[in-house]
Order: sequence, then C-alpha cells, then structure tokens
Amino acid sequence: MSLILGRFRSLGAAQYAVRSFSAMPALHTPLSSAAEEHADAQPSVKNITTLPNGLRVASIEAHGNCSSIGVFVEAGSRLEDSMSNGATHMLQHLAFAGTQQRTGFRLLRQAERMGGTFQATPQHELMVFSGDTVRPQAMELLDILAECTSQPAFTPWSLKEAAAAAARDSKEMASNPPAHVAELMHTAGFGGVGLGRPLYTRKSNYDALTPETLGAFWSSSLSLDRMCVAAINVNHAELESAASAALGHLPSAASVPKQPARYVGGDFRSESDQGSTVVGLAFEGASWSSKNLIAVSLLHSLMGGGSSFSAGGPGKGMMSRLYSNVLNRYHEVQSANVFNTFYSDSGIFGVYGETDGPLAGMLVDVLANELSGMAKAIQPEELQRAKNQLKGSILGNLEHRHVQVDDIGRQVLATGTHLSATDACKQIDAITAEELLSVARSMLKSPLTFVAHGDLTSIPRYEEVAKRFQ
Repeated sequence: MSLILGRFRSLGAAQYAVRSFSAMPALHTPLSSAAEEHADAQPSVKNITTLPNGLRVASIEAHGNCSSIGVFVEAGSRLEDSMSNGATHMLQHLAFAGTQQRTGFRLLRQAERMGGTFQATPQHELMVFSGDTVRPQAMELLDILAECTSQPAFTPWSLKEAAAAAARDSKEMASNPPAHVAELMHTAGFGGVGLGRPLYTRKSNYDALTPETLGAFWSSSLSLDRMCVAAINVNHAELESAASAALGHLPSAASVPKQPARYVGGDFRSESDQGSTVVGLAFEGASWSSKNLIAVSLLHSLMGGGSSFSAGGPGKGMMSRLYSNVLNRYHEVQSANVFNTFYSDSGIFGVYGETDGPLAGMLVDVLANELSGMAKAIQPEELQRAKNQLKGSILGNLEHRHVQVDDIGRQVLATGTHLSATDACKQIDAITAEELLSVARSMLKSPLTFVAHGDLTSIPRYEEVAKRFQ
C-alpha cells in the first residue's frame, strides 16, 4: 500500500506546503436526496486499466456523495538538473495561477461554483494535482486538473509571486531542523543527484528559473506512460473517457529517460548557531516494488519515536523502541524519531534526534545502538504491538478520500497494481520475527548516511560511526 505508509512515509513529505483553492459547496441537490440515492450502497469496487495511449486510470467506487481525483506525474526534483533545480517547488506555487485557456481568477471562480478544492503537491519523484468536489462535478474537476497539468501558463508576474512563496517555504524549512535534516539525508544518501537533488528552490537559482526554463522542464516531464489518474467515488468508464479526452494530446512516451536511483551513502554536516544539534543516521530502504516493503514498514512501526513532551495515552507510540529506550532514559534528548521513504526504485530508512550541542556525540551513540539493535532481537510482545499499530494506521488513514487517492495513485504509477488494505494486513500478520531481523540486517549492510545540523563540536567522524554497523 502507499501504505498510508503515506502517514509513515517520510518526515520531509509532510513538510511541503500545499497550494490550494477552496470554497464552501454550492449544492444544487440537497445532500439528503443524494444520500437516499445511495442508501442501498454496494461494496466498494476497484478498477485499474491502462489506456491504449499508455495512461493508467485507477478508481475506487465507494458510492459516496463526494469525489476526490488526482493526476499523478512521475516528475519531481529527481528529474531536475543544475539549471532547472527547484522547478518542481516553483511549479507547486504556479499550479493554479493560470493556464493557456483560463486565468487564475477564472479557476478560483470555478472552484467556488463547484464547491471544490484544488491542491498541488511536489515531491522528489512526483508532482500531484488533486482536488475534491461533489460527485456530479467530478468530471469537470478532472478537466480542470488535467488542464492545469498539461497546459500551464508561466507568466513573469505569476513567476514573481511563486518565487516569493518559494522563498517563504525555504525560510520555514531552515527554521525546522528535523525537516532540514530529512532533506540533507537525501542529498548525502543519493550523492546530490537524482533523488539527492533538493526539493526546495535555492535562492541562487531563482534567476535561472525563467518561464522558458520551467516550460522546457515541465514539457519534457509530461508523457502518458509516466502518468496516472486516480479517483474515489466516480464511474470508472466515465473517468477513462474524460481522462483520455483531457490528456490524450500528450506524448505517449517520455522524451527524457529517467536515470536509475543510486544510493551511495555519505556524510553531510551543516553548522548553525541554533544551540541544539539534530543528527540523522540512515541506510537504503525499500522501493515500492520491493518484496520487503511491508517488513520495512513494520520496522518503522517498531522503532516509532516522538518528542520529549507528549500527552501520552494509548496509541501514541510510547511503547515503541525510540520512546522506551531513548526518550524515557535520556531526558536531555528533545526528540527521537524514525523516518522511512519509498521511491519507485529505491528508498531510505533511518532515525534522527535532537539534543543540546555538547551532547550530540552521546545522541549519535544512542541512535546507533537502536539501529543496530533492530537486527539482534525482537520480542513477541513488541512485534505484535508493532503489527497492530501499523494495521491501525493503514485502516484509520484509509477513512479519508484524499489518502485513498494518494494511496492508489502512487501504487499504480510505481508498480501498475494496488495492494488493498485487507491484503496488506494479511501480509503484516504473516511476517515473523526472523524475517524482520533478516530484512534489518540486510538494510544495515548498505552504506551509512550520516547527517548533522547545528553545533558540530562533539560530532564524531563518519568512519567512527560507520564502524558501529560493520
């Protein structure tokens, strides 16, 4: 599943602001009538098809009154080069600023009339245009999303506004050390290229991101074999027809090949005078198509984590390893968390924590102990607890339409298939402690990625930390 692992997916992915338009619904049919129409709702029906032009279309008919749709493009900062670096981040803020057919003002008015919302979300290897509306307006919503995806208009004035918004995002990122470290993990782990390219636009690159540069980058990223339309609560046949009509003019095959991800590990240190220090240790994780996908997600649940202040209570992860073994024992540690990101052909898994600068060396030692401990022993009680937490996270998050769209869209784009929540839970229950230990040992054999940000005076050398896992 995108395993709502989406919620487990990565620290970084949750930090990116979403550009959106929204309005209160303007319903022409009372909701009570719409509800009566589906009073005899049938079980959910899932459909996944590939059109002759290569476009993948996926839907789940849950017989609801509101629809959610997403257009997924396999692009993102992974496909950028030195000239276009930051383009994906800028495209987020340009997403609904206007198209070749409609102005930004017209798009806003249509959102108001439809009672809909639009969002654009950039990531390292994806750009997602999505939205929600009442069911009768679903195909109109798809038409708008497809137009914003395939026919954007990059004007000098909208680009100026987007650059200002991107600068604010970068400033917020710099003031959020854990999120900053998550980005640096990619830079170090993937050698600064491909998945290692920063998602956020660098100030030094604003001038290079002209309308022509953005247009060239985006047009080279768009091809139907790298796209998927996913939806919840729509008629699949109508979705296929509308998607083909709205996007069928795009090329069927990509003009620029995607280079395979190459995880190399490495060391990245960034000094600041913030007083505290954030450190992160990571290894190569699993890809979406990996047979270890569920096991790595279960390791994420097992490790858990949190901050030094928590309201506590059942279900808060306070029995996870990072909470029990780190936060409960080392009160000077401000936070300790696991992170895990899946990509189409690679992944990254690790832990990060924050403490006062002079104690950073101690924190590195503690986190290294916890990572290496994953491969040594797992008690039956903690394994069952981790399984229950992971299943609860999957099932709970799938109550939300936008999460379902994200889940099916990511999976179908990456693998061409979709693992249902029921099947995922069965796979979770089937995993043994021995299998989990084997996956952990395999991960820890990959090169170490080590990142530190803040006061670096007590940070050990990379070689010293890497020896802990040899």
